[in-house]
Amino acid sequence: MNRTFFITSLLYLGLALPAHSADEIDMISGEHRSPPDFSGTWRLDKASSDDPEAKLQEAREMMRESRGMRGGMGGGFGRGKGGDMEARRQGSGRGRGASRGMPAASASEVRVLISSAEILELSHADPMLLISVDGGPQQRLFTDFRGAAVSASSSVPQAVTTAGWEGDVLVIETTQDSKPTLLQRYHLRTDNGQLEVITNLTLPGTSLNVSIKCFYDRANARTTSAAGVGS
Repeated sequence: MNRTFFITSLLYLGLALPAHSADEIDMISGEHRSPPDFSGTWRLDKASSDDPEAKLQEAREMMRESRGMRGGMGGGFGRGKGGDMEARRQGSGRGRGASRGMPAASASEVRVLISSAEILELSHADPMLLISVDGGPQQRLFTDFRGAAVSASSSVPQAVTTAGWEGDVLVIETTQDSKPTLLQRYHLRTDNGQLEVITNLTLPGTSLNVSIKCFYDRANARTTSAAGVGS
């Protein structure tokens, strides 16, 4: 009698428990999944990657078209051609970069920020990640949202970088004094083993966003973990 009551109780308990779908099970198990390891030397796949200069030029053209449309609706119908030419001559002295809608200094700064690295050296032992770009000095990051000041000199505006995981994508955000935010997403693709790096930057003084997508092939796997590498 007791045995029958016990088995019946188990059956009722099983029916009362919530049933999880396959997606919910994957979501629950994904919470405990280890983050991908980016360690290694990565070489830029130029054929598959975006051209940063072409992307910047495309953004310039969009800025020129946008400002041209605003200027065309501003009531230029009452002006003579001579006055219009005079205004153009006066505006031509502002410099090449300004005529395209972006100051030359800002354009050069943006070009540096979105330039694609040929070689990435990554040493990763989560939460520590060391990044070296084209043989330059290593940048130490922590993927648990700890901010790190990366400016080496007081004469250079302080840049603070924060990194953290969104699923299996590492998001790195860099902000500078009075500068737009640079957002990068690192993702290790499972289909071909490439490292995908997407860089997003809002152009100074505009709402236009430049997005550069680059793909890297692993040149070799590094055996030294980030914890054993000097800064």
